Amino acid sequence: MSEHRSVVRKREQGLASFLALAMMLVLTVLGLSCLLVAGNSRRMAAEYQREVQLDLAAAGALERVAQEACRDPAALQQNDLSHLYEEERLTAFGPLALRVAGRQASGYIELTAVAHEQHDARWQRHRAVRGILVEKEGGYVWFGRIP
Repeated sequence: MSEHRSVVRKREQGLASFLALAMMLVLTVLGLSCLLVAGNSRRMAAEYQREVQLDLAAAGALERVAQEACRDPAALQQNDLSHLYEEERLTAFGPLALRVAGRQASGYIELTAVAHEQHDARWQRHRAVRGILVEKEGGYVWFGRIP
């Protein structure tokens, strides 16, 4: 009878060890998946921040050209509309190029501003925004951004 108890006790100890090992494995997988989700969330937030910064940089260049055109319409008429504004600046994410070009249409000028990151040869992020300058009374009126 004592042999039977020792065999049952060994089986119970083996089963308890197996269950503890299985629980450790489940908790390890759960912890690693939480780390993966947290890392992906952080990367997604950083990518969104970069997209917003590019959008704001392009919008700022567009507004700068629009203000200059409203202040001095003759300067816009004398310049080549394909190269209204160019600037390169260094940001925390690397070099950033800003360019604004225009396209003359009947009664208005459509401006397009592009912000372009130049730090990576295989993946270059950019953002373009557009706006309208309407000709009015010998000058221009900023109509705003368009989709």
